[in-house]
Amino acid sequence: MSMSSLFGIGTSALNAFRRALDTTGHNIANASTEGYSRQQIELAARPPQYAGFGYLGAGVDTKGVRRIYNGFLEQQVRAHTASSKALATFEQFANKIDNVLADSDAGMNASLQRFSSALQDLANDPTSSATRQVVLDEGQGLVNRFSELDGWLRGIGREVDSGIQTSVNDINQLTAAIADLNHQIVVAKGVIREAPPNDLLDQRDNLIRQLSEKVSVTTLTQDDGAVNVMVGNGQALVVGNQVTKLVAYRGDGIQSPVKVGLSGGANGTVAITEQLSGGELGGLLDFRNRMLDPTINALGRVALGVGRFINDQHHQGTDLNGASGQDFFTIGQPQWSRPSGVSGSINLGWDDVSKVTGAEYRLAWDGSAWSLTRTDTGQPVTMTGSGTAADPFIADGLRIEVPATPGSGDSFLLQPVRNAAGDLRMNLSDPSEVAASQSGGVGDNANALALAGVMRKPLFSSPSESIDQAYQRLVADVGSTTRQTSLAATAQQKLMERAVAQREEASGVNLDEEAANLVRYQQAYQAAARVIKAADDMFQALLQATRG
Repeated sequence: MSMSSLFGIGTSALNAFRRALDTTGHNIANASTEGYSRQQIELAARPPQYAGFGYLGAGVDTKGVRRIYNGFLEQQVRAHTASSKALATFEQFANKIDNVLADSDAGMNASLQRFSSALQDLANDPTSSATRQVVLDEGQGLVNRFSELDGWLRGIGREVDSGIQTSVNDINQLTAAIADLNHQIVVAKGVIREAPPNDLLDQRDNLIRQLSEKVSVTTLTQDDGAVNVMVGNGQALVVGNQVTKLVAYRGDGIQSPVKVGLSGGANGTVAITEQLSGGELGGLLDFRNRMLDPTINALGRVALGVGRFINDQHHQGTDLNGASGQDFFTIGQPQWSRPSGVSGSINLGWDDVSKVTGAEYRLAWDGSAWSLTRTDTGQPVTMTGSGTAADPFIADGLRIEVPATPGSGDSFLLQPVRNAAGDLRMNLSDPSEVAASQSGGVGDNANALALAGVMRKPLFSSPSESIDQAYQRLVADVGSTTRQTSLAATAQQKLMERAVAQREEASGVNLDEEAANLVRYQQAYQAAARVIKAADDMFQALLQATRG
C-alpha cells in the first residue's frame, strides 16, 4: 500500500467519523425537540483497488444520513391523536350540560316539582287567592327556568360555533405551513437526488400531527417527496405546494349553525361538514349533532308538553268568574327554514302535540312527490294527507301545507320544537282566572286535581311518557352519553400515549445510546488521525532517506 493510499484511507475515515460525531451531536441537541426523529450516519467501504496480488481497501465513504422513521407508527400516532382530541373535546362540553341538567337547582327538576306542588296545593284549597297566586308565580318561575336553560344551551352553541371557526383558522395555517415545507423538501431533494432533508421531514410530520389534533386527515406521498393531505372523504387540503382552504360559514336553520366547507373560489363553497371527523373540529361537530341539538329539542318538547297539556286541561275548567278556562300558557309555533335559492314557503303547525318526537326533519320535493326524512337518523317518515290547506300532510304531530306548485329542488328544514322552550310564556296574570273547578261550584277542585295530574300522566305517545318522565329521560340520556364519552376518552388517551411511546422507542433519541456513540466515534476519529500521522511519518522518513 502506498503512503498516498494510507493517507487517503485515514482522511476518509477522519471525515466519516467527524460526520458521525456531527450527527450524534445533532441527535443530542434535539433530544427534547418535539417530533424529532434520531438520525444515523450511513457508511460504506470505498471500492477496493487491485494491486496485482489482490484487492486492497481504499477507505470509507459517507453514503448519507438516515432518519430512523416508522411510517406505520407515525400513522398510529396521528389516528389516536385525532380520536383522543375529538373525544376530549366532546367530553369537555358534555360535562357542562350534564352538570347543569342533573343539578337539583340548576336544572328543570326543581321548577317542575314546585309548579306541580302548587297545583296540588290549589286542589287542596281551590278558593284561596294566595294559593292561586302561588300557582301563577310558580308557572312564571317555570317559564323563566325554561327560558334561562334554553338561553344557556344556546350560549354553549355559540361557544361551539366559535370553536369551529378557530379550528378552521388553525387548520388553514397548518396546511399552508405543510405546503411550504413540501416546496422546501422537493427543492432540497432536487439538489442532491435521493438525499432526504431529514429535519424538514420531521418538521412536516410534526405539523401533520398538529393537524390531526384539529381534524382526521389522510396522507399520500408523491414521487418528488411532497405529501398530499386529504380530509373527509378524500377532499384535498394540500396537493404539493398548493392549498385549498377550509371555510366556516352559516348554514340554514334556526340560529344558523356554523358549518364547514372547502373554498371553491369562483365555484363557491363545497359543503363537507357531515364528512369531517376526529380532532377538535370533529369533536365539536359531533357534540353539536349528538348532544347539544338533541338536548335543545328535547327541552323544547318538554316545554311544549307543559304548555299544551296544561292548556288543554285548563280549558276543561271554570275560573272564579264563572268563565271557561283560557290558555294558561302561550306556546310558540313550530319553526321551519329554507336554504338560499329556494323561494317557496310552507305552513307548519301543530296537529297532535302528544306525538311530537323532538326530532328535526327535511321536507323535500323530488320533482314528483314530497318526502319527509328525519335528519338525525336519515329514516323516512310516513305522511298522511295531500299537503293542501284542506288536507295537510300529517306526520309526527305536525300539520304541513306545501306550495301548490313546488319548485325544482324545493327543500325545507323543519325544527318543530327548536324554539319551544324559549317561546313559552305565561298567559294568565289574574289569580281569579285560574280554572280550578269543573262544575263552577264553590270549593270544586276537580280541575285543579286534573291539572296537578297532568305532570304525571303519560300524555306523550312517541314514546309513551309523562312530562316528568320526558325530562328525566333527557337527563338520563345526557348523563349516559357523557359517561360513555368519558370512558372512551380515557381509553383513547391511553392508546395515544402508548402509540407515542412506541414511536419514541423506535425513533426518539436515547441519550445513553448517543453518549456511547459519542465515545465510540471519538475513539474512531482519534484512531483515524493516527493513521494519517503514520502516513505522514512514513512520508517524512522517505524524504530523510532520499536526502541522505
